[in-house]
Amino acid sequence: MFVALILFLTLSPLLAFSYNVDTSHPIIYEDREPGGNGYFGYTVALRSGQHSAVSASIFIGAPKYNKGEGALYRCSVNVNETRSNSCRRLELDQASISEEIRVQGFKNLKITRFGTVGWLGASLATRENSDLTVCAPRTSFEYTAIDRFNRSMAAGLLDDMRGICYNLPDAIGDTLYRDNSVLLPGEYLSQDPNINALYGFSINYAAKKELNTVELIIGRPRLNKVDIHHENKTETRVYPGLGAGDFDEALSNAAIGANLGNYRRGLSCKLAIICYSDEIRSSIADVIFPGYSVTSGYFFRSQELVFAAGTPTWNFKGQVVVYLPGTAWETKIDGSVLGEYFGASLTTGDFDNDGLDDIAVGAPHWGEVDYGRVYTYYGNNKGVFREGLMLQGTAEYGQFGYTLAAGDLDNDGHADLVVGAPWEASGTVYVFYGQPEFGTKGGFTPITQRIAPLDFKSSPLIQGFGFSLAIPVDVDKNGYPDLAVGAYKSGHAVVLRGKPVVKVTPQLVSYTPILERSARSFVIGICTEYQGKKAPEFQVFRVEIAADEEYMRIENDETTKLFTAPFTRDEISCVNKTLHLRGGFKNFVEPIVIRGRFSIGKKSKQGDQFCSNCPVPNKGHFLEETELLIPFNTGCKGGKVCNSNLSISWFATGVSNNDRWAVGSGDVSIDILVTNNGEPAFRTNITIKMPPGVGLRKGIPSCLETKERNCVILECDVGNPLSKGDPKSLAVDLDMEGTASSAGGTILPFTVTTKTLSVNHGQNESVFYLRLENRAHITLMGVANEQNHKYEKKGNNSKLSIRHTYQLIKIGPSSLPKVHFAVDVPVAITEKNVSIVDIHLPELDSSGNMHECLIVDTATYKKTILPNLLHSLRLTTTRGAPELSVEEKVEEPEVDAKDEEEIHHGERKNGTLLEGKTSIDGQGTDRTIYVNCSTAGITCHTVMCDFNISKTSGDAENSILDMMFDVQPLFTSDESFFLVNFSTDARALILKPASLVTMNGSRFVEAKASTILYKLPKTQKLAGWVLPVSLCLGLLILVLLIIILSKVGFFNRPKKAMIASVQKMTLKLKEDDGYEELNLHE
Repeated sequence: MFVALILFLTLSPLLAFSYNVDTSHPIIYEDREPGGNGYFGYTVALRSGQHSAVSASIFIGAPKYNKGEGALYRCSVNVNETRSNSCRRLELDQASISEEIRVQGFKNLKITRFGTVGWLGASLATRENSDLTVCAPRTSFEYTAIDRFNRSMAAGLLDDMRGICYNLPDAIGDTLYRDNSVLLPGEYLSQDPNINALYGFSINYAAKKELNTVELIIGRPRLNKVDIHHENKTETRVYPGLGAGDFDEALSNAAIGANLGNYRRGLSCKLAIICYSDEIRSSIADVIFPGYSVTSGYFFRSQELVFAAGTPTWNFKGQVVVYLPGTAWETKIDGSVLGEYFGASLTTGDFDNDGLDDIAVGAPHWGEVDYGRVYTYYGNNKGVFREGLMLQGTAEYGQFGYTLAAGDLDNDGHADLVVGAPWEASGTVYVFYGQPEFGTKGGFTPITQRIAPLDFKSSPLIQGFGFSLAIPVDVDKNGYPDLAVGAYKSGHAVVLRGKPVVKVTPQLVSYTPILERSARSFVIGICTEYQGKKAPEFQVFRVEIAADEEYMRIENDETTKLFTAPFTRDEISCVNKTLHLRGGFKNFVEPIVIRGRFSIGKKSKQGDQFCSNCPVPNKGHFLEETELLIPFNTGCKGGKVCNSNLSISWFATGVSNNDRWAVGSGDVSIDILVTNNGEPAFRTNITIKMPPGVGLRKGIPSCLETKERNCVILECDVGNPLSKGDPKSLAVDLDMEGTASSAGGTILPFTVTTKTLSVNHGQNESVFYLRLENRAHITLMGVANEQNHKYEKKGNNSKLSIRHTYQLIKIGPSSLPKVHFAVDVPVAITEKNVSIVDIHLPELDSSGNMHECLIVDTATYKKTILPNLLHSLRLTTTRGAPELSVEEKVEEPEVDAKDEEEIHHGERKNGTLLEGKTSIDGQGTDRTIYVNCSTAGITCHTVMCDFNISKTSGDAENSILDMMFDVQPLFTSDESFFLVNFSTDARALILKPASLVTMNGSRFVEAKASTILYKLPKTQKLAGWVLPVSLCLGLLILVLLIIILSKVGFFNRPKKAMIASVQKMTLKLKEDDGYEELNLHE
């Protein structure tokens, strides 16, 4: 896999825009031959004609012309000619047409062309100051051996597509001449398998440093060889590993001769000239195909030409082999992905402008659906390629990288990479403009121009656009290379011309640096400088001026808002404009902001025709913008610079001690106060960065809210200007819902940064902290559903159903993620080994959720489970832990004295004393038996649960403990009756959160529930004589009482006494004058 930069380029309109390759005025050539199926546009090449008497031309190959004979066309690029009518087909000279070819040194061998199919124009190459070579790689030959009696013997290979090439010297004229370099015939003389050498399948002319040399590489992939013509010498390079001398050795050991014996000896292979061994046949049959694509360049030294050949089928991945002619040196670049066809296309250019060429390698079948890739490798003086930028197509079956070309299209010194994707829609070509970053491993997005037939105005239906690409050449003589693209599927070739590129540097200047408040107008200079190779001396720019758009203090002037003006190349030119201030405005604080936008004028003398000298801005910067600020005299020192002195303070509500917030207690509001103790602070704003998890309850009109990762960022305007002695307060309502329930003990930082146009000598940044704490405690209460319960000695009434309910209440705002709850229940008489209580496994209802509980032995619980829980709490910082008995203690930190006193053995935390009975056999005279876990001789089990309590204060959690108490084992032989005081003991311990502030000072609470069991004395029947005797005695006593009262006169009062009393009352009433005499009747 590549260790270099992998840039997965999304080829979309967002990254691809129109640059200096003009698509509005393409020159389109169309196949005009009958039938139109000649694959016109299969190959294309450009010649500028600057070094010859011939005008600029495009050469177009049509290999299927005349049923596969093939043709090559030369078409003029002169726009004054009708485009398709300017094309003419080149002819072969008469000697080249000759069917018979004689090979020097092989007098007994005659090679005769077989048939007319050759696919002339299937490959094509030329370069300025070089010839043009066009090949017919499918040309077939028949071999004939002539014995000493001058008898012809057919070689048996009648359809060997050996291939042949033709030259057009200096690319001048209309006649093609056959290439006189004929390869050794022995390399083609085999019947099984057919070799089909395909000589001329690929061609590349090198960029020459010396004009009198031929620098050319030709591929013959089916023989795994390439022919290199370098410094007027020719050498053949065999693919490494096959053995460079295999064919030569086979040739020297062959039976060459015309005698009959040799002929007969050769019948087994049906050749009278050469018989290959099986090993040679196997090597020839290896499908490696070096020479499928070829290129050349100065990769490692500026004067050392190197040639390269692609072998896309090597090891099913592909490979590029690089040769240094005249030496045995070679190096390889291996593909890494199966089936990607690495090396199917090659091109060379100095993409990073370091003085050495770089190589681009196409892999058009990369991806499951042939997205395609292009890899780039960078030359250096160490002789080893450095991996660089990788480009990747995104269209399914688009085969991005099927064709490649390179040239400096924008004349910036960096070669630009042209990539064809002929099966993306109707075909697409991408231009990636070279940059220094092309050869680096830093991630960047190259500037890209995407070209598709739909971009052309009024173009015919073009299909397969990008199937062939020509090396860019300047054909319109404007100093910028032009691009030729073939689209054989629809029979088209297209020339796209490059426009001059200029770098625009605009500038706005004010001749009045500071405006006085009394000013009514001022003058600005609208200036620009533009530079570019071959750029016109004068250029008209379109200028848009936007003056004080926000505050509207400048009068509207259409002649200033939009105008065109000429500027001069390579010098700063200015146009002056007067701006008038409106009257009556009072805002002298904000400076006048003027923005200028420059673009190149679109009008040209050619009207709708292509303008070859109309420039475009460098690297796609179509709108060059600049800004000018002109302040008013503010009264600050110097009239321009104000020296402020800002300070920041804050106050929080909803917290304690101004910085402590109980988790879950509600939202928080903070007031941030910004004070200026210096000169006015203009455009003062503050940026508040909140900690993760903290948001806003409501928006703030003066603030812009953004988010960075998980932090809310507020940018707030607090004054313009912020004057001395006029503090600004900003209220921020915080939403604390996102704060984790376990966040207690953490500190949340709030960073406040000030910014002003003035020079601030005070605080630029301040950090305020909000300290979080978990605050809550719990209470525990126990109650028996029936505090008194009657029992019987025998029958089912000796087993009683008892229910104890414990209620745990959380007080405080913070939630308690984990609370441990346990109840000790006496269940058996230890010595008698008799069970007295059966426990039904309880469930604890917490916040509407049921939690199952476990039952364990109480001794195990106190010796192991409870100490482990206490240890996890680190008792040195936790108060309220219960004390363990001597035999139960483990090595734990000491509990402080207060808790030790409160949880002392034999006491409850609410201060009520436990009963003092310590043995179940030691009943007192009150006939009361105490059954609890403090009584000796009682075996206990502990019911324990872990649960959480929500953050709502006052939440109650209920645990219902149902038990079945059997009184029978408590009876003695004397059958005396007794009371049973049955108790369970419960405790709760807050385990989480680890950091907790408890309002009662303890994490630990406990409670008790008791039930009294009793039996009433048995009732006895009365004797039959008791009731009658009792009635008689009662009647006798009543009679005696009446007799006694009669004897004492209780029932007979004297009449005289009664009369005297009445008279006395009458006399008294008469003495009152207000009453009349009363007549009293006796």
